[in-house]
Amino acid sequence: IRATVLAIIFTYAEILRLVHILTLKKIEELFGVYTLFYIFACINLYGAIYALSVLPNINNKTVRQIERQMKRVPILK
Repeated sequence: IRATVLAIIFTYAEILRLVHILTLKKIEELFGVYTLFYIFACINLYGAIYALSVLPNINNKTVRQIERQMKRVPILK
């Protein structure tokens, strides 16, 4: 479970870094610096809220029970 979560977080971070690199200059020229920061802050905040809302309940459960619960977590409730 830890390796899967770590891989998902790393992949998300790398995708965000790539998006930042590819779109930084274009959005900065179009909207300005402050709007650019607000856009990326909103994207990161949305990702953090999604990550927190998808966490499984792990109190007093075995690894097998947690894995079953993670398989059943819907993307949209």
